[in-house]
Amino acid sequence: MAKPRNIELNKQLVQCWYAEDVLHVVSAHLEEFNLVNCTTALHRLAKSSGKQPPRLGKLETDLLQRTVELVRAAGYNCPAQNLANALWACEKLQVKDASLTDALVAAASAAVSDEWRLSTFSGQQLANVVWAAAKISGSRDFKPFAEAVRWRAADLNAQELSMVAWALASTGEAAAEDVEAVATAVRGLHGGGVRTLEAQQLATVAWALAKAACKDTALLEDIARYAPARVSAGEFNAQDLANTAWAFGRLEVKAQELFSRISEAVKDKLGDGDTVADRARASGAAPCFSPQQMSMLSWAFAKVGFRDAGMMLAIVCESTERLASFAPRDLTDIVWALEQLQVRAPKFVNAAGQIAVGKLSNFNTQELMRFMGAFRRAGGDKATQSSMMAVQQKLSYDFPALPGAPTIVLLSETPGERLKPSERRKAKAKASLEDDGDPQRSDGRATGVALWEASFVLAEWLSRQKDGLSTAGEVLKSVPRHCIPKRWRGSVGVELGAGLGLPSIVSAHLGVRMVATDGDAAVLRLLSQNVVTNAPSSGSSGSSAKGSSQLRAETLLWGTEAPLERLALARRPDLLLAADVVYASGTDELTKSLISTMLELTGPSTLVIMGNVQRYPEGHPQGEGRFFKELEAYFESTVLPQHQLHADFQRSGAGSCKVRLLWRRASTAGAPLQISVAAPKKKKRKRAEETSFVAAEVGRLDKKRTKAPGRGVGVDTFDTKKKKTTATTTTTRTKKKKIKTRLDALVGAAACLDRSVAAAPALPRKKRRRPHEAPAGAEPRHPPGRGKAGGRRQPTPVATLAPATSAEPAPARRRKKLRRAAA
Repeated sequence: MAKPRNIELNKQLVQCWYAEDVLHVVSAHLEEFNLVNCTTALHRLAKSSGKQPPRLGKLETDLLQRTVELVRAAGYNCPAQNLANALWACEKLQVKDASLTDALVAAASAAVSDEWRLSTFSGQQLANVVWAAAKISGSRDFKPFAEAVRWRAADLNAQELSMVAWALASTGEAAAEDVEAVATAVRGLHGGGVRTLEAQQLATVAWALAKAACKDTALLEDIARYAPARVSAGEFNAQDLANTAWAFGRLEVKAQELFSRISEAVKDKLGDGDTVADRARASGAAPCFSPQQMSMLSWAFAKVGFRDAGMMLAIVCESTERLASFAPRDLTDIVWALEQLQVRAPKFVNAAGQIAVGKLSNFNTQELMRFMGAFRRAGGDKATQSSMMAVQQKLSYDFPALPGAPTIVLLSETPGERLKPSERRKAKAKASLEDDGDPQRSDGRATGVALWEASFVLAEWLSRQKDGLSTAGEVLKSVPRHCIPKRWRGSVGVELGAGLGLPSIVSAHLGVRMVATDGDAAVLRLLSQNVVTNAPSSGSSGSSAKGSSQLRAETLLWGTEAPLERLALARRPDLLLAADVVYASGTDELTKSLISTMLELTGPSTLVIMGNVQRYPEGHPQGEGRFFKELEAYFESTVLPQHQLHADFQRSGAGSCKVRLLWRRASTAGAPLQISVAAPKKKKRKRAEETSFVAAEVGRLDKKRTKAPGRGVGVDTFDTKKKKTTATTTTTRTKKKKIKTRLDALVGAAACLDRSVAAAPALPRKKRRRPHEAPAGAEPRHPPGRGKAGGRRQPTPVATLAPATSAEPAPARRRKKLRRAAA
């Protein structure tokens, strides 16, 4: 029970409107404060700070420490309101001291994990706790909060649901059923479901669904039904318009009416386009849309295929003078949208290309490849393309957790060079590495000359595992003990598709003897330089052009026989690394080769660590899941939680990075390789009717063809694959016109045939009988030596040997006849 003195202090704090007044009370009576006084003071400080949080001095820090001590002392009996106020205030004040915020988050997690204590939280208190935990700790230990939302979603109002929806989607740790529970609660809101949401709440819920890849069709249909009228009424601001459009684009939901109203609203806000910048400068007002918002709108409209040239040109006019402030991703999305929607803006595209050249070091590899592809297809300047391709960059990365905190410098180039088709076939046939480009890729691209996101994420995570994997946490509970390296020094590792070799370099600095491999000549040149430059100093003189005994680069094509011998390894490695080696353009043959190499290089005690960017939603036919589905027959696996990755890459859904730990199944550790992939589809045979028609038409034209003395002879060629006719002739203009007339007639007849064949029923196929079988209706014949009586051949009446009559010739004779006619 609160003392009268604490009640009086709380009244004084509530009456303070400014931070100075609150701090005056805190400085005078902090030692007398109980938990209610501390959380009230924090709440008033956060409320009075406005948009700019104050710098926390010693007094504010002392108040936070006092609050944490009282929360720990209260333990199980800590009131829900005090926890909610403290966490909410810490986020608003942007407290950076992790020891203080982590203690409050842990106390709140314990409270929401208990069924009885969870029931004591009001809807606003639960929403504040979940929102603050997501902002403070991200995805780390967020699952108790997600489960609490699932159980209490039906008790929340519209504002509270939008807050928890944002929290669930932003952390990436929520399960699908958690987000679905929020969607169900939104549809069941008292007073009309979606109609009760304000514009910002509606946009936030739609954004959360897309971020969490939760395609709740019923809720999306409700939003598409009720949002257009709200958009036309002007209730949506620029961020709401961008979030709503992006959500429907991400989920690929084509809501025509909604996108039509959004485009009209965007044009109304941007105005004439030519005078927008002048009007903004004259009035001193800030631009309506930020670069990110304009790129989100452009990308969303292109994703659903809604073409509004007026809106796109208005965005182009607004963006032209502000291109210098655009981030690489914003540039990429707008240029890609212009190309996809076929809106011509050559001046803007070329200007964006010039800006991209200046910001080339700020592009990540995936963004750069997307930008260059869209820039080329949109008609960008070839000189700009060449300048981007010719740039060679040095990338620097600091890893403070590594011994000695080295700075790793990587030499990289712009990806995307292609092999010519003839060179690609030659490289694939001979496994030659003389030509640039990856011979194992179907498109011949040299993608390993740049650093991909998964390589950095994997390397950064490894750099924090100093003593083997003993510090990896609970994720190793499912990994067999004999597969967990107790210490790095003395272990042997191999990296497949190493690219620039960052994970191999980091592992070598940890003490692993690494072999970085790749199969692309251009990549190997850079890889060898990076290995020599960044190899750890071992004091030995055994270094060469390919590296040292601690770290070396070697050539290895996936599917190569005896990879251990090629890599000069006496035994299978303890560690096998791979980053972004799975991509949508990979064929079944490439998948088989990669799995075969992984099986050859792994033993019962080998740990495989794979990093990969999820480029498609779960279950997508082109997604990376099909590769890992193939691996399930040979490997067991577990996925690292997002909070163990670098803070900048803790995302969910498509675009997130995942790190997997894999180990061989006990039943397949010594089993022979039996990898099955889908067989290629056989080409369909041409219809016999079409072939006979072509032969008849060609024969008819040949009979009518006449040779005039002193003139050339016209030649007609009919291409049955492309359904078109070409004519080459050396005759006069009159002869050419006659030939063109005949060709037009032939094409028209072919078109008529296509329609008639499509409408006609398929002809029944005739079953071919074996030599010893009798025709239909006759007595069965028996092979020699297998007669009815005692194995002796019985005489058969001559009448039963007569072949069955048929109106059609035999299939073999018919095919030969058609081939002769076509020739």
